[in-house]
Amino acid sequence: MLLGLKGKLLGQVMLLRRAVHQVRDGGSVTLASGVFKEPTPDNSFSALVNAGLEAFVHAAAIEMPCGLRVNVVSPGWVKETLEKFGMDSRGGTLLSDVVHSYIQAVTGSMQGQR
Repeated sequence: MLLGLKGKLLGQVMLLRRAVHQVRDGGSVTLASGVFKEPTPDNSFSALVNAGLEAFVHAAAIEMPCGLRVNVVSPGWVKETLEKFGMDSRGGTLLSDVVHSYIQAVTGSMQGQR
């Protein structure tokens, strides 16, 4: 559990903190979260980490210097990954939709969005 907090949440927080000094003015940083459409057993801590990351991005967006933008992509399970593991893929997000979300976050004008 703490690994998710330290690895996923705090790792991406530190990534953004470092990127602020490395990315050119007007640049963009896009972090990765996840989403749970419905609660499932043994995923409450993961839900906390993902919600915390999304809240962080929303708040950090107003603090970005030099026109920098920060967003988070939260695709949930990718359909093709579920299929590869032989799992029910009906609720999965198409990989092409995930790619489109990242492209939009990086090249668009969104700020502090998911």
